[in-house]
Amino acid sequence: MFKKTVEEIRQSYNIQDHYDSWRNKSKYYNIITEITQRAIKENNYFISNERRVLDAGCGTGRNIQILLDLGAKKIVGMDISEKLLNMAKRKYNQNKKVQLFLYNLERKLPFKNQSFDVIISTKTLPHVNNIKQILNEFNRILKNKGVMMLDFYSPYSFRRLFANQDYRKYTRWDSISKVKKYMKDENLNIIKIYGERTFMVTEFLVNNFGLYSLFKRLENKFTNTNFFNRFSGIYTVIIKKSNPT
Repeated sequence: MFKKTVEEIRQSYNIQDHYDSWRNKSKYYNIITEITQRAIKENNYFISNERRVLDAGCGTGRNIQILLDLGAKKIVGMDISEKLLNMAKRKYNQNKKVQLFLYNLERKLPFKNQSFDVIISTKTLPHVNNIKQILNEFNRILKNKGVMMLDFYSPYSFRRLFANQDYRKYTRWDSISKVKKYMKDENLNIIKIYGERTFMVTEFLVNNFGLYSLFKRLENKFTNTNFFNRFSGIYTVIIKKSNPT
């Protein structure tokens, strides 16, 4: 159970004026973004002509353009933070393929069964309490043979070791073995895992001393390695739904 309420978590993101600006300038975050988007590119496919995608916890909409480029016809983005969502709306308010709205993922999702071809949720699920309920809802609204791309945070990572106390108050840390159990309970199949922040101890080391290229090579070379993935600060799990629910 988190030590922060949903409202406190929402407020913590609403006050982040610099949320995208430092990410755009950071070499450290650039490596993370590249691997996240690589995972989306390599595993995105649509099993219906509707080509519907749910971006659960879309934030400022950092993944929306890549989904459009991959052929999505309808993208529904949801986030708990008005501030982050408004930043996304400024980017996509003229795009009829994109629908963005404020929503708390801890509630039952307002969609019919098997509504989406693809569900992505990056850097979001580690900040929810009832993970099993949310995964059950994702499973319900995902079409049979559809794909999910979900991020989790490892308890065995440098990321957790160096996390400040305030951040720990609203962050969950799920091992790969625990996530596999979640998926087994939902009759879902993990087909691939991408590790991020595996070797990058701190942002300072990546951005200085000419070490950026080294860390970039290491992160990309070992991103799909089972042994190292368990120590990744973030890992993206690719899941295929093979049975209707």
